Amino acid sequence: MTIQEAIQARHSVRQYMDKPLPQDVVAALEAKIDEVNAVAGLHVQLILNEPKSFQCAMAKYGRFSGVSNYLVMAGKKTSNGRNR
Repeated sequence: MTIQEAIQARHSVRQYMDKPLPQDVVAALEAKIDEVNAVAGLHVQLILNEPKSFQCAMAKYGRFSGVSNYLVMAGKKTSNGRNR
């Protein structure tokens, strides 16, 4: 089996509750994200209350539903414009 075949054969099904994160949890996540980004030079982002992100065709691969809060693991762009 090739890597591409393995990716196509595997799938995830995740259903999440439509329940807001408590403010103390959001504050703790944001503080830790800021700390990790500063120490490691990363660009992690906390996205809140955005239900449309997992509705595109590519996101349907994982069969996620009810997702509105998530972390983005984005690399900084290099000098040639590509993400690390």
